[in-house]
Amino acid sequence: MSFPLRFFSNPRGNINNILLNLTISFLINCSLDISIDISRVNDISEENGQWFLFNLDNEHTCMLNIAPKCEMMNNEYSFKSLFFHSFGIGDLYTTRLDEDTTDDVDQVDQGSNAESDLSLIAAKIVDEHDRNFARAAYLALRQERTSSNNAIVFTKGDFRSVLDVCEENVAAEAYISQPDANDVSKLLRIFENLIRVVPIENMERKHFVFSGITTEDESFMLKVKDDYQNDQRRMNLFNDLHGDYSSEESEDEDEGDESSELSLSQSEVSAMEEESLAGGLPKNELSESNFLDDMSPLFVTIKVNGENMSFQALEGIRSSAQISVSFSRFSLSSKKSTIPTKLHHSFSLAIQRELNKFVAIQQLERLRHWNSLSTLDILTAMKFVAFVHDEARLIPLVSLSLYFFAMRRLDYLTSLVLRASFQDATTTFTLFHSTL
Repeated sequence: MSFPLRFFSNPRGNINNILLNLTISFLINCSLDISIDISRVNDISEENGQWFLFNLDNEHTCMLNIAPKCEMMNNEYSFKSLFFHSFGIGDLYTTRLDEDTTDDVDQVDQGSNAESDLSLIAAKIVDEHDRNFARAAYLALRQERTSSNNAIVFTKGDFRSVLDVCEENVAAEAYISQPDANDVSKLLRIFENLIRVVPIENMERKHFVFSGITTEDESFMLKVKDDYQNDQRRMNLFNDLHGDYSSEESEDEDEGDESSELSLSQSEVSAMEEESLAGGLPKNELSESNFLDDMSPLFVTIKVNGENMSFQALEGIRSSAQISVSFSRFSLSSKKSTIPTKLHHSFSLAIQRELNKFVAIQQLERLRHWNSLSTLDILTAMKFVAFVHDEARLIPLVSLSLYFFAMRRLDYLTSLVLRASFQDATTTFTLFHSTL
């Protein structure tokens, strides 16, 4: 009995070794959800492939072999054969001449059951190997950042096999309003700091991979967590100070006035961008136990108005658009978790935060040039500032000086009056600064 295990057709670097080691680890760690103990046979030369031994049941033993060399399947993809060699334990100690007809019938039934069990085990191994194929592609790309090996380039068929076991989940969304060349340049820098292109032969480069170095994943996740908590504190403070201001409008607005009409139009644009920041940030409702440790690959796609885009295509955006960033995870039809790993969750928080800041900076820059601002516009701008407090250097704000004046000391003013005057000024400044 044999089954094909797919390997990479363009095996630059050590990508096929990564894949083989993942499958070997899966076998010897008894991850088959079946009560069997698989042992690796170490005394056989690797030139003969990888060998494993396990008891299928009380009557049958099986040797499993992964072929040493890759073959081509119809000139389409590369594979190694997975062989099963099974035999009855009783055959080692008895002969057919010692058995009667009834025993022969039992032997046939037991052999049929053993073959059925082997087919089940083989299906589980092949299914997990398909997932390991995607994991190996992801791990090889992540390791490539610190490796001197030749650059990896996937064939179309190989990368489609990677995506076949994955499904897309939206990580972040934002509405951008009429970006100019400078806005698009900032947007590209956001993406380039977090993701990089997956190289695929003869295929437009619309697929990306998380670009962080594997050894720095833990520090990346801790930083994202700290940033998220700090942003939440600032947003909670803003909400405590101003409450729900979205429905507030200045009662003295003159509907017939041209400037008021302009302000209303601007507020509509502001509301659309405000929707990008709905709720402030992605909800952080997942506890430690909700995450899956399944090493799901973190591949990424960027959609503009629902269409996958490459970096090159993003450079040409000049009209308002809905930006959506999605990440990959293994298809989990039988599991309820929505975020498979801590790294996926951290990436979602990080990319949403960067898009929030981009929208806020874009809107703050636009507000500077409006002729008149409503109360709603001003409060919206204040909320945007809460998102970009650490990016103030990116916003060309006007610097204003604030002066407090107190009376000169005169003979007829008592020291108590003077002290009260300075205390009032200090209190006013403190309140004004906290409001800003």
